[in-house]
Amino acid sequence: MTFDIERWLSTIFSDAIKYKASDIHIVPEDKNVHIKFRVNGKFVKYRTIEIGILETLVGKLKIMSNLKMEESRLPQDGSFTMILDGKEICVRASTMPTLFGEKVVMRILNPESESISLESIGLNPLQIRKVKEYAKRKNGLILVVWPTGSGKSTTILSILKEFNPDEFSISTLEDPIEYRVKWIAHSQINHGIGFNFSVGLRSILRQDPDIIMVGEIRDVETAKFSMEAGITWHLVLSTLHANSGANSIQRLISLGTEPNMIISGLKLIISQQLIRKLCPHCKRKYVPDANVRKKIESVLRESIPPGREVTLYEENELGCIECNYLWFKGRIGIFEVFELTREMKMLILSKQSENTLDDQAERDGIVSLRQDGIMKALQWAISLKELESSIGDV
Repeated sequence: MTFDIERWLSTIFSDAIKYKASDIHIVPEDKNVHIKFRVNGKFVKYRTIEIGILETLVGKLKIMSNLKMEESRLPQDGSFTMILDGKEICVRASTMPTLFGEKVVMRILNPESESISLESIGLNPLQIRKVKEYAKRKNGLILVVWPTGSGKSTTILSILKEFNPDEFSISTLEDPIEYRVKWIAHSQINHGIGFNFSVGLRSILRQDPDIIMVGEIRDVETAKFSMEAGITWHLVLSTLHANSGANSIQRLISLGTEPNMIISGLKLIISQQLIRKLCPHCKRKYVPDANVRKKIESVLRESIPPGREVTLYEENELGCIECNYLWFKGRIGIFEVFELTREMKMLILSKQSENTLDDQAERDGIVSLRQDGIMKALQWAISLKELESSIGDV
């Protein structure tokens, strides 16, 4: 009996979609190949196959991804689309040579991007109003920050969807292109030919844009052009590897961006992290002890009335069929929406420390990432244990 690679791959992708996996990892060892799904940010073991199948499997994926079949010594990146259950699924594939063969990681891009909105990603009503307010000004730089895998591209997409593409010229510079939106001009960065973010940004500014999305600010030149574009009445959306609004300011300065450029061009910083949501069908209710109540009061900076009962939810160790016995179902964002007030700008100009900026943010009434996480725990969407595993002790 011959090995039907196409049917076998179809089963893998169907199961990945069923599990709502974001990534598929194919990892070779000396005798076996392990296939794992990343579900809600954590790995789930899918199955193990014999090493003899690896070459056929990788070869088929290279053909699908338009990669060089004969090249196995260098990493390669590609993408492909496929139809599953009547839906078009976009997949980004990456190969990496290892001791026992090529490892393949495939990112499954969200097939439900049409339903993404500011309301659906986890921003609270006040944060949504603030983001919409700055977006509607149609000028300045809005940064979305946190390390890799925190949903930054999804947040930017949700902001872009606030605009009618028939009324605005919207262009993007991405590496890679994650979401494809009708009537938006998506451009793929290609470092191999010198087409980087700063080069692309200079060119896009000659394309009569209203709104520009720059995939990531990695250097002072890209930061400078993004700020200048925002100053000259363009709305610029971009990302940065940082972990808070105050930390983003310090990161930009360390890249070589002048403080006066930052306060002129930068308008808003959205920090975010994705937290696994408790399965609504099997989560378990409990009343926290006095020490936990004190921790909650400390983070929220307000006292809970003595007679008021605080209830939280946690993982049910048994799980249920609705969450595939994984305890969690989906993820939700926790956010800090950091506004550059007049007082904040004065501190930035005088190059004050990150702690000083954080203190000012507290005086400005900005809800921190930890505070937003605690509030989502009190709203029973996430567990306190899961929050602490993602951002540290609260």
